[in-house]
Amino acid sequence: MLAGRVKTTGPYSWNGNANTIQTHLTSTFTRLRGRGLKTGEVDALVAYITSLPPPPATAAADQKKLARGHEIFLSGEAACATCHTGATLTDGVQHDVFSAKEIDDQKEFNTPSLHLVGGTGPYFHDGRYATMADLLKSTSGTMGKTSHLSPADFDALQTYVESL
Repeated sequence: MLAGRVKTTGPYSWNGNANTIQTHLTSTFTRLRGRGLKTGEVDALVAYITSLPPPPATAAADQKKLARGHEIFLSGEAACATCHTGATLTDGVQHDVFSAKEIDDQKEFNTPSLHLVGGTGPYFHDGRYATMADLLKSTSGTMGKTSHLSPADFDALQTYVESL
């Protein structure tokens, strides 16, 4: 989902190798063997993408659950905020989270922003996780730590992350 997410979430691409949306689009068109767009057309596309308003906020969840999820997110025990930090919820750094497949040209991936992440599934650079719960369970130990959480704490963390 691009709506409401691209203005402040650079660097762009899963590899984090594009400092501007224009650079990312141009390299993507080239990588996909497309003819690309003229500079004015790329600028118009970027203007359109960045003008898209974010989707409306979802109904407020249980505030106690959100507060608990926020606490877990920030804790060293779960370590989510180690990489997903600051106003954009990304450190803008590439990390090897041991997820690369044979087809991937790099092992390290840019930390994606979690802004509006609840509406962006499927998750991961290749869409391998259908739900946030799948992602949080399957990446424990390589991207944060969730396997030790009680079912209630896991649910609170998932609820919080999906509310960002």
